[in-house]
Amino acid sequence: TLEIKDQGHGIPLGVLETTECAISQLGVGIAGMRERARQLGGKLEIIGRSNGTEIQAILPLAIPSQGNPVSVKNAELKAVPIPRPEVA
Repeated sequence: TLEIKDQGHGIPLGVLETTECAISQLGVGIAGMRERARQLGGKLEIIGRSNGTEIQAILPLAIPSQGNPVSVKNAELKAVPIPRPEVA
């Protein structure tokens, strides 16, 4: 789970719902992020409050050799470069 929080003005529920409906056909913004999370087997949750907004991207973490989701709590994850094939 990746959590992002701020202490801004927040997103009122009505605005959040309207925004998602209006941009869902474009595949950008909040609706696009939700769709990408869904495609990866996860979900995106947005909690709008008067004192800020919290966004949670909840995605499965799989071990390539086993393909089973694992839980990582309070761990530090590091990016591992993946070699890309040469393009001729």
